[in-house]
Amino acid sequence: MARPHHLASRFAIAIPELSPRELEVLHLIVDGCENRDVAARLHVSAGTVKHHLSSILDKLRVDNRTQAAVLAVRSGLVDAQDAPLSSSLRLEPVRELKDLVEFVEHA
Repeated sequence: MARPHHLASRFAIAIPELSPRELEVLHLIVDGCENRDVAARLHVSAGTVKHHLSSILDKLRVDNRTQAAVLAVRSGLVDAQDAPLSSSLRLEPVRELKDLVEFVEHA
């Protein structure tokens, strides 16, 4: 059953409880990692990542990883500043996500 997240009321949404592994995957998605990068970082198969991602999308009731990342940041479920930056990524994608979140919040 969904439990409200502490910031969810600000956005009039209930954030369901994600497993610790789903939260790890979500943090890496916010960081901009692709499935193969997530798999390598978590030492699991790409298929396992796809399974976790599918579960995350279902629980958050979103259609894709970008929507999941935006919702996670907007709701406070994931702090984009605390998301571990992938060594293969530059900082700009995270800044772009923050810009997108700011745009959506002010729309």
